[in-house]
Amino acid sequence: MGGTRTGLGGGGRPGAVHARWCGRRLHRREWSFAQTLRHLAFAADTWLGKAILRLPQPFHPLGQPDAEYDAAGFDMSIFAAEQPTFAATLELRAERQAMVRDFLAAVTPDLLAETRPAAWWPEQQVSVLHCLHVIFDEEWQHLRFALRDLDAQGEAAKAQSRPATGSGGR
Repeated sequence: MGGTRTGLGGGGRPGAVHARWCGRRLHRREWSFAQTLRHLAFAADTWLGKAILRLPQPFHPLGQPDAEYDAAGFDMSIFAAEQPTFAATLELRAERQAMVRDFLAAVTPDLLAETRPAAWWPEQQVSVLHCLHVIFDEEWQHLRFALRDLDAQGEAAKAQSRPATGSGGR
């Protein structure tokens, strides 16, 4: 749950955090960096807010559920239809990181061993530790791809800004 990059890649171009990349090219089905941060907040809301803390309405409106959420018939009306500002996204990200950090600072071995209904399968019991592992896995998997894509955007921007070179007299 490390800090968010402040340079944010993309060659410092406006809108780079909202571009959808996959590796070295733009891609419509991939999430942008901003959407990924919103999804990581959704993951914290799901597995900490819903599963562990059992909050009656754990989801922040700026969270980014995955495609299966809507397909499974869950209520999408609680989520914002419009893209939030990146500043609002960063604020949500910081709030959810603090929520997880505060929980980890106070958790006990006994609480980690307790079971809860799984976030999406309430008939299945999982440990609190399992719920935290899901949050950590989401952080690892999604953030590493998002950072890879931001780096690719930065490289693409650098390549576009370089002057074209001739054939070297050949």
